Amino acid sequence: MAESKRNYNQIAQDNITDCEPFAIISKTYGNDGQMLVKLNANIDKDIDPIDAIVKNIKEPLWIIHNSLAVPLFVADIEQLGNSKAIVTFDDFQDNDLAKLLLAKKLYAKYLAPVKKKHILIDFKIFDNVSQKEFLVVDVLENKLATLLEIQDDQSNLFTIPLAQQLIEKQNDKKKTIVMNIPDGILEL
Repeated sequence: MAESKRNYNQIAQDNITDCEPFAIISKTYGNDGQMLVKLNANIDKDIDPIDAIVKNIKEPLWIIHNSLAVPLFVADIEQLGNSKAIVTFDDFQDNDLAKLLLAKKLYAKYLAPVKKKHILIDFKIFDNVSQKEFLVVDVLENKLATLLEIQDDQSNLFTIPLAQQLIEKQNDKKKTIVMNIPDGILEL
């Protein structure tokens, strides 16, 4: 049982790791579990969060409660001016329950900021060792290393380390990199 709870929470946590809070639940509103939600002023101006919620009504909003990601399903939402909304959530349709959500930040996966395209994406790589040309299609960054996902002319994907020792020259204007990729890396 504990294992399934942990897995569920990991799935839930993964749903909001890329998200910024788009609103905060500020107070109860009325007597039927309605809540006044203040929208974050830093939201992308091209996105109408209320419209996005209505279009994605079957997708949950998320809060963090006791270090756990908790899904909330919207029963009703109504915009109130430019920076507020009145929201009712399933399972929180009375004020006593609604008070449990006060001051919680709201997250929504579909309101997550779009990742900016890495500068190296679409660079052409020429490998002196294999005498092949590749296209950088993704940059994978983690704590240990930066990796390039590259594609050959037959649409085969390879992952190689981005290491200064492998780079012979780079031309940012032409978006090209000449590398010496060690034997065997392209066969993994």
